[in-house]
Amino acid sequence: MIKTFLGAVLFASVLGLFQFILQHSLGLKILGESVVSNSMVGVAKLQLFDFKLLRAYGTFAHPNIFSGFLAISLIFIYLFYKKEFFVRNKLNILVLFLLLAVFLLTFSKTTLVAFILLPFFLFQKKFTPKLKLFLLAMTGVLLVLALISEVTTLERVRFLSISGKLFVDKPFGVGLGNFTEAMSQFSYYKLFPWNYQPVHNVFLLALNEIGFAGLISLLLIFAYGIYETLKNKEYILFALLFVLTIISLFDHYLFSLYQGQFLFWFVLAYVTKSRNQLICDL
Repeated sequence: MIKTFLGAVLFASVLGLFQFILQHSLGLKILGESVVSNSMVGVAKLQLFDFKLLRAYGTFAHPNIFSGFLAISLIFIYLFYKKEFFVRNKLNILVLFLLLAVFLLTFSKTTLVAFILLPFFLFQKKFTPKLKLFLLAMTGVLLVLALISEVTTLERVRFLSISGKLFVDKPFGVGLGNFTEAMSQFSYYKLFPWNYQPVHNVFLLALNEIGFAGLISLLLIFAYGIYETLKNKEYILFALLFVLTIISLFDHYLFSLYQGQFLFWFVLAYVTKSRNQLICDL
């Protein structure tokens, strides 16, 4: 299953690379590719001075989702390499670099922050104070870059405000998938069609849609998994859960979109299975 997962992500990565080079989609909508270009409104782009660069979409609804799949894939490849399931030849090294390159071309700050912080938690005893400072500085730079985009920042603050008001009025939740249906009732400003998005935090979204009990259940899933993997020094499994946690704090797709839901439960299933079989040590 992991090899099938990696094969699918590799195929999407090839598409994502050509999307970035050509700056538009390849016309493969039948395979799930979004219709995008750097001239379209509402498409995820990187503003670089006067240039707008289309971010790599692959076959996903948004580059951030694609980045999440790539991040998990890179951890799986590390596991295979460590366990010598990964044939160490030039072709596979090329595959690794392709996945890493496309991961960067998604320009997803959330997963990049997760990857920068991950070694800090896993290998901090081996890090010099200067290296620790460098990792924290890199994280700070990424967070500042994330805040530079005024529109994105304002939107996320507004979503947080709507989330808070929605919880006060509906503490037992509005039902799965109904956040965007209810959000207009709790917004002080007129919502345009592109404003109808879930709050960019999985835990708050769970609170709003399935109530306080649902939030506690979700927190317990994360807390138990992280505690057990760290206690038993199952660092690869901790890495998988850590990436999911960072994504959950700054995005909503693990809870709101099918592709994200698949990634979330697929990783949890792998963590559970691997813990039972004790095949996950670094």
